[in-house]
Amino acid sequence: MGARNLLKQGRGIPSPFVEVECAGQEIDSQNRYRTSTKSDNGLNPTWNETFEWDIANPDLALVRICVQDEDVFGEPNFLGQATFPMRSMRTGYRSVQFLNAHSEELELATLLIHVEVRNAREDDDEDLYSSIQELRQMVVRLNAEASEASNQTALSEELAATQTRLFDLTAARHKAQKPSVRNTAVRTQSNARSHH
Repeated sequence: MGARNLLKQGRGIPSPFVEVECAGQEIDSQNRYRTSTKSDNGLNPTWNETFEWDIANPDLALVRICVQDEDVFGEPNFLGQATFPMRSMRTGYRSVQFLNAHSEELELATLLIHVEVRNAREDDDEDLYSSIQELRQMVVRLNAEASEASNQTALSEELAATQTRLFDLTAARHKAQKPSVRNTAVRTQSNARSHH
């Protein structure tokens, strides 16, 4: 990822970082990524960072990209954001125009990203895909039950064991073949170059 012309309100130079999150079903809303902070570089910061998500229901998912300024106390201050329906995202390099808090375009403030979208059903072993899907649904159910139950200890232990099995299966899938995702994958790679 690489940004340009990130201006903060008031005086000074921002120290930007980018947050990317998914809003949708509960299982998809757990997807969140935060880049490192680029100190005093609001003009042309670059992040050579890659992340990957599993999105269970891309029809209901929105991807929000938010750039923040980290102040001297480590607190985030909003600089700009953009939101897109997951189904509208396509593989390739994209220039994202940022909007302010009132959804007005921020002149010249952009972010260059690379997005890779894949269908996991085409890439994964069907049994492994089904097992991961079942475990994800079980994690959501156990989370809901644990928050309502009086015997939280037993449910918390079952939830922890299920999450561990889910993590192990997902890691096995990623190790067995190149990374791919359930239903739809969003993989953002930061290969932006500075323009002087």
